[in-house]
Amino acid sequence: GDLRGLAAASCAHPGTDLWLVGGSTELGSSARLVMQNAGATAATVTIEMWGANGSLTIAGPRDFLVPPGTERAVLLEGLAAEQHAIAVHLRSTGGSIAAYLQDGALRGYQASGIDLVVPGSAPATLQSVPGVALHTPVVPGVPNVLRLLAPGTTDTRASITVLGPDGVVDLPGASQVELAAGAVTDVTLDDLPDGDYTLVVDSAAPVVAGVMVV
Repeated sequence: GDLRGLAAASCAHPGTDLWLVGGSTELGSSARLVMQNAGATAATVTIEMWGANGSLTIAGPRDFLVPPGTERAVLLEGLAAEQHAIAVHLRSTGGSIAAYLQDGALRGYQASGIDLVVPGSAPATLQSVPGVALHTPVVPGVPNVLRLLAPGTTDTRASITVLGPDGVVDLPGASQVELAAGAVTDVTLDDLPDGDYTLVVDSAAPVVAGVMVV
């Protein structure tokens, strides 16, 4: 029926330290974390999560065993519910894993799409997100956003530069963003004209970044 869909993402090398910047666990949304162990050694994966108000207290265990040659799925709404915006950090011991986040949503009884969040770059003071394609119409109440998290203990300020085919493009009202330590911050991109962009984030303290385009 109308719940059918197709989502795809690029493959990635397994690792022991993965950051997934995206997803939501609020009512109507689902964030299904899939961890895969293609190696010959069992992996124990520790999950950390952040939301808009800081580091999240996880309900239940934080550590999950992924036996060799298997995959394990965990619904993050069961670990930290009612979070509009999340970022996830996975640390693996014993073996390397690959992982992705299956992010889906319903609006009432109507399917609202699905996508896969794959691991991005580790925290750094300079991040770039290429391939941001913005085209009207926008979805009412669901903005296109740049998601940022400073996972350390120090507040910081991030400078956002938008690069288009003809050079720098102004991001109205959001070229400088104050980031509270440990709080996920979404910066709307809906005021940018239609086009394809690369976003560059320069900050005093290390941050992680991702983009959601609706």
